[in-house]
Amino acid sequence: MMLRASDQAASFFQGPKTEKHAEKERNTMSFFENELQKIVCLGVPVSDPKYVGGAFYGNLGANLRLKLQFITQGTHAHYEAIKATVIKRNDGPVDSAVFNLADVIGTPGMKRPTSGTALRPHIWEYNDRLDWYSYHPNAKDYKALCDTVSDYCSVFQTQDMDQGMQMSQQL
Repeated sequence: MMLRASDQAASFFQGPKTEKHAEKERNTMSFFENELQKIVCLGVPVSDPKYVGGAFYGNLGANLRLKLQFITQGTHAHYEAIKATVIKRNDGPVDSAVFNLADVIGTPGMKRPTSGTALRPHIWEYNDRLDWYSYHPNAKDYKALCDTVSDYCSVFQTQDMDQGMQMSQQL
């Protein structure tokens, strides 16, 4: 069977999908989603939570949605911040904020042997595996991240929405 040039080009650019590549995608998404879930389940004031594509989405009310995702800040495969984006359902992004993990939970991990400076907490990818580098957050750290994201959400929520979220969390 002869492939047309356009079919050959499409095949080349898509590249072969190997099982290892597919497994890496699944592991990447589930690791980020699990870490975000540890933060959100502690009381981020949203309804209808969804974890998709390594990110979190939730309803803030009044046609506003919240998206949370881990991001890098200049170093490849070092996810050292959480980006929160408020999205208006029909108009797109309204606002976003970046929360550096070190600013929220500090630098309680190991020190660099060469300079003695603290290593900033981050998730890193090494050998096709994602994990926390040097320091794994504890319950207090996840709560601090939850409180930071919740404070950001409160800027965009009405008092009625806040009361409704508190009632649904108590049930």
